[in-house]
Amino acid sequence: MQTFMASVVKETTVGENLTRFGVILYSDAANSSFTLNKIYSKGKVLEALQQLVQPDGSTYTGAALAYSLQYFNAKHGGRREIRVPQILMVITDGAATDRDRLKAESDALRKNGVTVISIGVKDADRKELETMAGGDTSKVFFVDDFKDLITQYKNISSVICDSTKRGVSALLAVALRGTDHAQLQKVEFGRGFGYTDQLIISMPSIGSTIFQQISTVTARECCGVMCKCWGDKGPRGLPGPPGVKGEEGERGHPGFPGEEGVSGERGRPGLPGLQGIRGCPGSRGQKGYRGISGNKGDDGEDGLNGIDGEQGDTGHSGLKADRGPPGNPGTPGTKGELGLKGQKGLRGDPGTPGVDNNRPGPKGDPGSPGRPTSHW
Repeated sequence: MQTFMASVVKETTVGENLTRFGVILYSDAANSSFTLNKIYSKGKVLEALQQLVQPDGSTYTGAALAYSLQYFNAKHGGRREIRVPQILMVITDGAATDRDRLKAESDALRKNGVTVISIGVKDADRKELETMAGGDTSKVFFVDDFKDLITQYKNISSVICDSTKRGVSALLAVALRGTDHAQLQKVEFGRGFGYTDQLIISMPSIGSTIFQQISTVTARECCGVMCKCWGDKGPRGLPGPPGVKGEEGERGHPGFPGEEGVSGERGRPGLPGLQGIRGCPGSRGQKGYRGISGNKGDDGEDGLNGIDGEQGDTGHSGLKADRGPPGNPGTPGTKGELGLKGQKGLRGDPGTPGVDNNRPGPKGDPGSPGRPTSHW
């Protein structure tokens, strides 16, 4: 959108007493970017256009039309009182949320001498565009995308030019040398019978010729005189003395950036610069391929014995194995403590008769009591 608007501005003569521009952006509400009496420089207008940011939200076009009516008052730079053409270009990319207000608000603008040119993009409603233009389809344009607005520039410019003719009785074009006169005749009007005479800035009589043209138009508009006769041109007079040098004019506006030039030759290498500040670490690179195995190194020193670990949990009982062979006799154990005296054992069997000798034997144990004898 900014590219299209900039194209319109570039082809216009901007100034306080020439063409003025203002911009309103709207969605849920309308907001002024700059009014008609704020910027009088073409360069400053182009800079302001580059800073515009399209708002998001709904499309209250009717409310925006009502808001724009005050833009054409003298307070905000409008010049309706001195019959300067007032033109409003509405660029919208969607159907109006308040479509019921479109006719009343656009009619109010036309009643106040404002020409409405409606431009729709993508999802705009064509009937709403015609309503805003007062039913004049020559002032309605539609494109599928904002970038296509530039393709309609010539057609829209033609409508703008036709709209500015209201209140202007004639338009004379003074050409530079080498300009196509046929192209200039397409924009000229109101010159009367002298429309075929080409006006060139280098003509010696350009001043008197323009005076005659303006005088003819004035006589036609003011007095109803449709044709005015002029005598033959007299001989050219002697050159006048050089005029006094004028005061230094105001500084002109900066020109637009020129086209990019051709790359120059490569210069000689400069001296090595100082080492720059160390940059931030870069992102980690991809893992490299595995390298070739190196030679086996020398054995390292034996490490310290590790600390005994905690005793693990008892494992599950294993399967019962076959009985193994008897083990070797163990070493005799130490002599145990004297046990308790045992009970008296049973009488043993009679021993074998001893060998007769004369040595008395040990005294025997007392015998058992005898059985009682019976007396008869």
